[in-house]
Amino acid sequence: WEAERRLVAEHSVSSILALADSFLDAAPKLARAVCESLDWDVGIVWLLDRDANLLRCVSIWHPPQVAIFSFERDTRLRTFPFGVVLPGRVWAGRQPACIPDVAGDGNFPRKRAAVRVGLDGSVGRDAPKADP
Repeated sequence: WEAERRLVAEHSVSSILALADSFLDAAPKLARAVCESLDWDVGIVWLLDRDANLLRCVSIWHPPQVAIFSFERDTRLRTFPFGVVLPGRVWAGRQPACIPDVAGDGNFPRKRAAVRVGLDGSVGRDAPKADP
């Protein structure tokens, strides 16, 4: 069942990217497709700000019944440098990473906001590289 859900997510992402005019246009649809396919409450898309050499949040998706106002506000205000915290670690390592318990993690700066809105874990994955 898990493998089937991942395939649905992968197919959805491929379709969205194939039809998108730009990554920024696709970002909200990507977050939603992944969340709905994998039954996740929140999806966040980070994009590299090349001038500042930082990751910035460009899209957050959650279903209407999941109230994440404080977490969303905190997320949109943050940036992450290369190698720092989950988004920066995923960027640096180019590999998926997971924090199964954000409340118990000493290196999750949005911990209080996440716990306040009922988010337990966090997963990060780097975008696949396009073929040259």
